[in-house]
Amino acid sequence: WLKNWAKENGNFLDVMNTKLVDDYEAEFQAKVHVQIIGANRCPDLGRTLSQSFKDGVTTRGRVGLSCRIVGMPAWVYVYQFKDIN
Repeated sequence: WLKNWAKENGNFLDVMNTKLVDDYEAEFQAKVHVQIIGANRCPDLGRTLSQSFKDGVTTRGRVGLSCRIVGMPAWVYVYQFKDIN
């Protein structure tokens, strides 16, 4: 599912991508923690993305976030599929 999502929406996946989180929640009925600002937190999506990196399916890099609101992370991992075909 994530690979198809990446093909349709751009091959950059991170837990702060509101569309990704909302689509993932809808597809898998995943539990989310509603946030007032930014993407809802979805621990299952974070674990799935992390596992994709551990399995060697994706690459991972860190991206700093300029939004310095209390409770928001300073950076997130961004994942990309190695083979998006």
